[in-house]
Amino acid sequence: MKKIHLISFTAAGLELERRLISALQQYGPEDWVLFPVTRYRHGNDTACPDSMNGEIPDGAVPGEIRFAGEGLAEWAGEAMGSGDILLFIGAAGIAVRTIAPYVRDKLKDPAVLVMDERGNYVISLLSGHVGGANAFAALIADVCGALPVITTATDINGAFSADLFAKENHLQIVNRSAIAAVSTKAIEEKPVRLCIEGFPPQEKPDVALVTHQTYQSATDQEKRAFFTPGTLVLCPKRYALGMGCKKGMPAERLEEVFREILEITGIEEAQIGALCSIDIKSEEPGLLELSAKHRLPFLTFSAEVLRNIPGDYSGSGFVQGQVGVDNVCERSAMAAVGTGGTLILKKQVRSGITAAVAERSGNLS
Repeated sequence: MKKIHLISFTAAGLELERRLISALQQYGPEDWVLFPVTRYRHGNDTACPDSMNGEIPDGAVPGEIRFAGEGLAEWAGEAMGSGDILLFIGAAGIAVRTIAPYVRDKLKDPAVLVMDERGNYVISLLSGHVGGANAFAALIADVCGALPVITTATDINGAFSADLFAKENHLQIVNRSAIAAVSTKAIEEKPVRLCIEGFPPQEKPDVALVTHQTYQSATDQEKRAFFTPGTLVLCPKRYALGMGCKKGMPAERLEEVFREILEITGIEEAQIGALCSIDIKSEEPGLLELSAKHRLPFLTFSAEVLRNIPGDYSGSGFVQGQVGVDNVCERSAMAAVGTGGTLILKKQVRSGITAAVAERSGNLS
């Protein structure tokens, strides 16, 4: 599920926001969920649809614009933490000042875009590649007739983008400092050499794509040869995190367990390829928020599929009676990694939350 947060500030902005909602619902993927709000007031009345009677609902409903009762900074903080895309309809300065305290990491920040209230331009402001702001700007331009404003050098030069390549192929960026060097070379129209396996290669490449096992087994000297400004090392994401939880489990508690699992296993966050569970948890708010925050695909499987996953698992009669299968976390993790996968961390129980980790030799996508 992809969360898209929209906000407007004027009457013209509100009207454009309504048109965008209609267009996005018609042309966007089915897994998009829109959270539109406006801060526009006319006199003492809100600019919300009459059916809302000026009240602020607990949750946004696709197609419904609510008046933003919280402060702008509060809205931005929540949207930046749980959303995939933020679209400001108004001045770019408002967007920049609002998101500034929440900008963390170019590989983790959500996409942020700005559109003028007349719909003439849509600007990809933050996280153009990994977050998808450039692609979303192009989509809005296509459906609404706006002019997309893209400033990333690789895009305007039609050059190879290292971070976009990693995102599209579900690869872990091992040494992010080399992204700029590889992209600069591509912009200067110099050849970018890609090495797949053969670690270490006979000739130093610009991008080295290696399996996790090959990289982990390399000597320190071999690894140091790659950690130079000119070589970007990419590895497939090989781990699946299976989770089960009680209904209504807060995202903060799930986040705590997520961090604990990483510490126990020694796995880096970037090496996790998917968050997994049973299909009855496909709309569980806490798991959806965890998935969105860490940009993890959320894979869910039916009880029948999970029952047929071969192996010896930590079964529970209570869980069997509740969801139709004796174990969710281990079985869903193994379902994600497929045949030949290995359960590297068996079920961990933490006050209403269960978690397990499985590993495969290939890529999780």
